[in-house]
Amino acid sequence: MNIFDLTAFVLIGICHIMLYLQLIGYARFTWKSILGFGLFLFVFLTIVLSATGYPEFNLIIMLLFLLGLGLLKQREGLPFAQSLYFALASLFLITLARMLLMDLLFRIVIHSSLPLSIGIGGLPHLIAVCLLLLSLTLLRKKTGKLGRFVTTGPLYYVSYVLLAAGMMALILISSPSVGILADLSRTYGNASLILAILLFLVILLFFFLSSHLSKEKMQLEYKRNTDKELLDYMEKLEVMHEELASFRHDYLNLMLSLDQGVRNRDIAQIEQVYQDVIKPATERINHAEYELVKLARIRVPALKSILSIKIIAAQRKGITVLLDVPHQVQKAAAPLADLVRMIAILLDNAVEEAADSLEKELEVAFFEADGQQLFIVKNSCHQQEVDLQAIYQKHYTNKEEQRGLGLFSLKRLVDAEPNIMLETAFDRPWFTQVLRLNRAAYEGKGTE
Repeated sequence: MNIFDLTAFVLIGICHIMLYLQLIGYARFTWKSILGFGLFLFVFLTIVLSATGYPEFNLIIMLLFLLGLGLLKQREGLPFAQSLYFALASLFLITLARMLLMDLLFRIVIHSSLPLSIGIGGLPHLIAVCLLLLSLTLLRKKTGKLGRFVTTGPLYYVSYVLLAAGMMALILISSPSVGILADLSRTYGNASLILAILLFLVILLFFFLSSHLSKEKMQLEYKRNTDKELLDYMEKLEVMHEELASFRHDYLNLMLSLDQGVRNRDIAQIEQVYQDVIKPATERINHAEYELVKLARIRVPALKSILSIKIIAAQRKGITVLLDVPHQVQKAAAPLADLVRMIAILLDNAVEEAADSLEKELEVAFFEADGQQLFIVKNSCHQQEVDLQAIYQKHYTNKEEQRGLGLFSLKRLVDAEPNIMLETAFDRPWFTQVLRLNRAAYEGKGTE
């Protein structure tokens, strides 16, 4: 085995790891970590192959290795079935793509004026793997979205079966040494290769179809939610207008109640009416208005809209809301649709908890500092203890008749964006969540 093949085998392990991590939406590993994992996988596979002499074990060991990496994501709510699905996808797609590219490059050498030694010297192998690695690097963002969409698409379970069949075909064309597998390989090796190529094309088609259908469904759902929130916003503005008109009428009546005290120069009566009635009402209405006025510093209409809707909803439930937007926010440091969903989930949960608590307080802050945008939600909480690990698991809830998908969806959205971090803390009775958006990293992607 020459230096080209050795390098290619190390890089192909890195390709498997990269594609798997992209599909499950885990972006916490650095390039150094991924390179280290690739080297370890190569050494371990070499040792196992030398000790057993069974090349078919390579796929099984790589599958188990990827599932081991997936345990980190499973702690954050990734189901094992999806982890296995993405591991199979990584193994099947990368392995077959490498084989097809190597065959293509070899044919190019054969039909060109290049020396034949290039075709058998391991260089096509290395070039094929480098092309795969470059493609994964350039398409990492799209691959992450594909992984998020494909599991919610209508073709998910069908493609699961196809991936399992594809893996069996790969084992048969990998020159297995186990008796029964070797016999099947000799008999059905060529047919397995053709089947694997057909499955490769069909699975790619399923992936893109599932992604397209899921994206359309999510866009339609987002539009419906946006329209509903806009209607709620208009209705709540009308309610506030009616309340202000009613307050104005009552306020004028209260002022008239001072008339007698003024005419009689009864200072005690004037002070009593002012302290007992006018001052509390004035402070309450001024506070509600003042908090909403701060939203003018947010220059992103979608963010301003969702914040105003949620703040008005909180105030309607008798929650004291404190809003802090010290400086103007010109644009979001994250995909706007995803950020609006994150903020909506955070505020919905905060309002529910604050409404059930004794203090009934909610604090919201949105500002920029040290190249980051920070969105902070702090609310009073009625619970004595909060399991900060369990709250992000699917179906976890402490409410009756609720599915507990809010924070689970929030965690998935955060994990899909490497420039966003979510921090959670509980110091009874205060529950605090912080979204940290790395503005420099986001703008460096060249996204809007």
